Amino acid sequence: MCDFISWIEVLDQQAANGRRVLFLTDREVFSPHGREVFGTNPRDYDVLGHGAIRRFFAPLGEESLVGGLNCELRDFWDIKRLPPEIQALHPEDPESFLKHWGRIWDTPGCFEPNDLGYLLTHAPEHWNEAMREHAPKNINGDADPFIPHEKSWIIEEHRSNGQLLWDPTRVQLYLSKKQKSNRIILGRRLRQELQQQPILNANVLDHLLAHPHLIPKEWRGKYIFFWGTVYRDRGGGLCVRCLLWNGDKWDWGCNWLVNDWPAGLLTAVLAN
Repeated sequence: MCDFISWIEVLDQQAANGRRVLFLTDREVFSPHGREVFGTNPRDYDVLGHGAIRRFFAPLGEESLVGGLNCELRDFWDIKRLPPEIQALHPEDPESFLKHWGRIWDTPGCFEPNDLGYLLTHAPEHWNEAMREHAPKNINGDADPFIPHEKSWIIEEHRSNGQLLWDPTRVQLYLSKKQKSNRIILGRRLRQELQQQPILNANVLDHLLAHPHLIPKEWRGKYIFFWGTVYRDRGGGLCVRCLLWNGDKWDWGCNWLVNDWPAGLLTAVLAN
C-alpha cells in the first residue's frame, strides 16, 4: 500500500525541466479512460498508489508503464516537499483537496484505515476539522449489516435504528449497574438488560469506521460496543462487535456473550 500522495517522475525531453510528474486525481480516476482501467470500484486498484498510476498512464497496447521513479509523501500538507505540479493543486487546503480528490476520498476503501489513522493524528487540526464537516452524517440503520466473516458468521439479531443523522452528543456510553460498581456481568445477561435500551447497531459502527473523522477524540482508549447487531459463528457462539483505537487507527474488535463484560466495555445507545 502506497502513501497519499504518490507520484512517478519520468524523463521527458519535451518537458520544461526534462521530467514529467504523473499522479492521479478525481479527473483521471473517474474519466472514461479511468473507468476502463479501474472499473466501477476504484478501491480495488489502490488508486492512491504507484501501481494504479502505472496502469492509467501505460502506453497504448501495454498494461503498465515501465520505468520512472516512484515517489510519495505522507505529510502532503508540507507542500514544499511536493513537485510543483502537485503544489499547484494545494492538497494542504481542505477545499482544494476536496475539489481535486474529493470523490476518491468519499469512495469507501480508497483511503485505507492506516491512511485515515495517520491523518487523524498528524494532519493539521483545521484540515481534520474540515474533513469532519465534510463527512456524510446520514446513516441507514435499516440496511442489512456487514458480516466480517461471511463464511463462518451469520446475523443472529439486528435491531433497526431507522435513518440516523449522526450527532455524537446524542450518543450515550452506557454501563450496567454491575459494571458501574466494578462488578462483572456475563454478556448474555447484559444482552437481556439492554433489551429496553435504544442500542445502536453495527451499521453505525461500520459508518464510523468508513468515516473516522466523525468519531469523537474522547472515544480513544475506550471499547464501545454496538449491541444492536449480534453475530453467531459456525460453532454457535454469539458475539458483538466494538469500536476501538488500536494506537494507529480506528478498528473493530468483538467480545463473546459467554465472556465477562467488565466496566471497560461500554455500550453505544441513543440518549433520551
